[in-house]
Amino acid sequence: MTEPPVLSLRDLRFGYDAAGPNALRGLSLDIPAGATTVVLGANGAGKTTLLHVILGLLSPQGGEVWIAGRRQTDRTRRESSRLVAMVPQNEHIPFDLSVLEYVLMGRSPHIAILDMPSQADYEIAVESIEAMGLQHLSHRAVPELSGGERQLATMARALAQRAPILLLDEPAAHLDLGNTMRLLGLIDVLAKQGNTVVFTSHDPSAAASVAHTIVLMRDGQVLATGPTESVFTSEHLTLTYGVPVRVATVEGLQVVLPGRIP
Repeated sequence: MTEPPVLSLRDLRFGYDAAGPNALRGLSLDIPAGATTVVLGANGAGKTTLLHVILGLLSPQGGEVWIAGRRQTDRTRRESSRLVAMVPQNEHIPFDLSVLEYVLMGRSPHIAILDMPSQADYEIAVESIEAMGLQHLSHRAVPELSGGERQLATMARALAQRAPILLLDEPAAHLDLGNTMRLLGLIDVLAKQGNTVVFTSHDPSAAASVAHTIVLMRDGQVLATGPTESVFTSEHLTLTYGVPVRVATVEGLQVVLPGRIP
């Protein structure tokens, strides 16, 4: 018996400007539970908007979002935060919080209002910091971190939330090669532990290395979706990005190479 999708999006429509084109145009998509789904597309395809609508930061102007069998609008923000966590491309942190204090914010959905974090909350925060290799920076103020270190701290904060669904918007955008490999390894581990990971990426080759499912977006719509081996093709990626793209296999891994430009 096939397991129902953990995220089900039905005819989503959203526009930032009533006079302009919609960022999402009748988008429908099912995302499987306990797997890694990568959303690929050119700039302006609607990838970030899609994640923000799933999280509830943006309200769709049409359509519905179903999470774990219930409409998103039927849950409180606190209930939703226990199910879904997000790592944005950039997050403004207005206070000089230490890395530990910042990561502890991920425990907020599990702490009663006016209560202090418990010892268990601190332990989860420390584990999350260690998972991202930031233990030596636990007491450093987040604004003092490099862009890559700050991105890893944001990832640690999301991990501390212990939500079974994790949305990552360009999570490796500020990371060097070593930390990108650390992140991809962690994503693979999270999926094997039964978590659902959905992330956008500007690096199709790296994304394909951990993806179970790929979603290709163009102009606010799903162009193609399915298992990596069937969707990650030269033809599909050429249509997605609007430029010649060639997919080759190198030592068992699929990589994207630029095609011949006429």
